[in-house]
Amino acid sequence: MTYKLKFDPGVNCVFIQHFGDIDVDEMSEQVKSLAINSEYIRIMNIFRDVTLTS
Repeated sequence: MTYKLKFDPGVNCVFIQHFGDIDVDEMSEQVKSLAINSEYIRIMNIFRDVTLTS
């Protein structure tokens, strides 16, 4: 799964744009990896753009 992340603490959000194939299990692992990212704040909302996936 290919994706881009953008953290925006000003609006309390993580924006994730996905490309290509997407797998539910990979999305679950992605959330776990967010938890260890120094830019991520636990109360942030997560918005996913899957318009470019298959």
